[in-house]
Amino acid sequence: MSVFRSVNPASQECLFEAKGWSQTETIGVLNRQQQAWPALSAIPLTQRIQWLSALAGLLDEHQDTLARQITREMGKPLTQSLAELHKTIALIGYLVEQGPGVLSDTGIHADAALSFEPWGGILGIMPWNYPVWQVCRFALPALLAGNTVAIKPAPNVWLSSRLLVNLIHEAGFPEEAVALLQIDPEDLPAVYDHPHLRQVHFTGSSNAGRAIAMACAERLIPSTLELGGSDVWLLTDSGDLNAFVDNALASRLNNSGQSCLCAKRWLVPASRLDAVLARVQERLAHFSPTEPEAPGCTLGPLARVDIRDRLLQQWHNLKVTATRHSEDPTVEGLYVSPAWAVTDDPMTSPVWPDEIFGPVLQLAAYESVDQAVLWANRSRYGLGGAVWSNSVEESTDIARRLTTRNVAINKPMRSRIDVPFGGMGESGWGVELGASGLQAITRRQTRYF
Repeated sequence: MSVFRSVNPASQECLFEAKGWSQTETIGVLNRQQQAWPALSAIPLTQRIQWLSALAGLLDEHQDTLARQITREMGKPLTQSLAELHKTIALIGYLVEQGPGVLSDTGIHADAALSFEPWGGILGIMPWNYPVWQVCRFALPALLAGNTVAIKPAPNVWLSSRLLVNLIHEAGFPEEAVALLQIDPEDLPAVYDHPHLRQVHFTGSSNAGRAIAMACAERLIPSTLELGGSDVWLLTDSGDLNAFVDNALASRLNNSGQSCLCAKRWLVPASRLDAVLARVQERLAHFSPTEPEAPGCTLGPLARVDIRDRLLQQWHNLKVTATRHSEDPTVEGLYVSPAWAVTDDPMTSPVWPDEIFGPVLQLAAYESVDQAVLWANRSRYGLGGAVWSNSVEESTDIARRLTTRNVAINKPMRSRIDVPFGGMGESGWGVELGASGLQAITRRQTRYF
């Protein structure tokens, strides 16, 4: 039986430690959800809307406490933890305002209509890098639609997860509607087998996503997977260089580079490489690793030792084949300073197609847009990207050629609460957010009259 352990990455203080539940305890929780679900699913939508509104108020009231808990468990700068909560509150606003219309019956023909009914039990296997946003992104739409939710959090953010679930219950959602599962990964098959479970949402690594997809396929239940990402940001000859670099650095170094959706691979015209690197060096002065609760912190520690060690190995592999690179990152505990390297040939680089999780960015200088698109698409992932050009026609043409689900034009690529979001390839499948994401967490029923 493994141990749930939360350690402050800035101080190495152990914040929480406990053994995982037995399989009997886990099944007992799911049994109680199953028994309560008929009554829970019959609760009027207007009541669930009221509970969501109350939750928004509680998140706002307790935002400092919850943000500090996030920062202390996984090292994110406090301002970024607060931003995560603000985005979550905005999501609730969208669900409260738009949810009733999105979930209402829709006429297909004069004698057929589509309705959106609750599935039953929804399992969320959640990551540590956005412990509130990622949970709420699947759980709140699921609750609004009348499902029950079981959350398996990452062990190193147990306290943040528990605080969030406590607030959901305080807002009015019954205890049986939302459960936090303190279980070992090896016990997940017993959860998949439970008859109440109807859908699985997972955010995490591609390898874990494969295992979850196979388990769900065996049991014929749908899954939504948001996995890794290695986003390309592409600067054209006409794109605003300073805006590109400033936004790309902010994206790349957000959450200390520990994000699936950020500017991991930069493609710039060969004629502009020197200017780009000069701007990078100038702007990196604003990203020195500091204590994450300190005012003005822009770069905190990495979350865990294994993440740091893998990052440093990737840096070594990247530097060996680079034509130009910065100084080695400075490493103090889990604090790692930013570094960059220019890859001469992304088609042969062993690191280019991978996901780098941390404050290391890799660049490549292209001679033609066709070459840039070829290099951009040398990746197993397909989550996001960005194109910077002063020509809408050129930007749109390049975006269409990129094998990724989401592309921003002259702005940072971020998920939006009102727009469907998902990946392809090793970035996963399915959709969350927006009207489509809310409807996807329901059982669609076609009625014929």
